Amino acid sequence: MSPDAGGATRYVVDPLGDASVLFVLRAGERSPDLELLLDACRPPTVDWTVITALSPWSARWSALAKAGARRRLQRRLRELGYRTWKAWGEGPDGSRKESLFVHGLDVAAAPWLARELEQVSVLRGRRGEPAELVLCGPWPE
Repeated sequence: MSPDAGGATRYVVDPLGDASVLFVLRAGERSPDLELLLDACRPPTVDWTVITALSPWSARWSALAKAGARRRLQRRLRELGYRTWKAWGEGPDGSRKESLFVHGLDVAAAPWLARELEQVSVLRGRRGEPAELVLCGPWPE
């Protein structure tokens, strides 16, 4: 996948965890409906990030390795005090990557955490601004 393909990815946020309410995010676009929900959160969410830990530097992993990586990501975010919602990325090739929507993970902290988790990119957003695909590591050849 190239940076252009990463920008074409659809990011789906599932705040209730049961697929009854879904929000679609794309790089370069705002989501006014999601922003209304984030305003209702206590405290309100201004910055957010969609991140995964399932493919360090975009390598392919087994299902067992992915499950371990997901648990480590969730544990690390809890240690740092972040609230999360279930999310996933849907690539233009139909691939799906389990992710987390992280409340309050700002523009400075998102790349730092992504590099710690060996992720190539994250989708980050801020209230009133379009979502942005942020490159955090070397793009695979």
